[in-house]
Amino acid sequence: MYPGYGYTGPYFSPIRVVEVRPLGTGNSLMQLRFFNVNYAAGVQMFEVSLRILYRAPDHMLAALVEDDDKPPERTAVTSPLTWAWLKACDPHHRFDKSFKDAEPAATLYYQKVTF
Repeated sequence: MYPGYGYTGPYFSPIRVVEVRPLGTGNSLMQLRFFNVNYAAGVQMFEVSLRILYRAPDHMLAALVEDDDKPPERTAVTSPLTWAWLKACDPHHRFDKSFKDAEPAATLYYQKVTF
């Protein structure tokens, strides 16, 4: 997410998507419910409204819509959880690094110990 919390840099966190619900407005809006793993107060459930700005096979760029009357202040990129992403973006590395050569096993193990 950019900008992140309390400063202007990006915020990185794995999420576990619980629900994706198109809002049916014709304006590329959707509701997303997810667990945010690296939230400062601990793993928590969030529900946000998103306006999809760009879709690709391996990622999506969206604006976080907080108020219909104001332009969005934050954007977020969602993508599949991979070893490369964890290595680059998750400072906690809450999993056994010996899994690095077996990416699917590493990401599945990470999800088991985190959620």
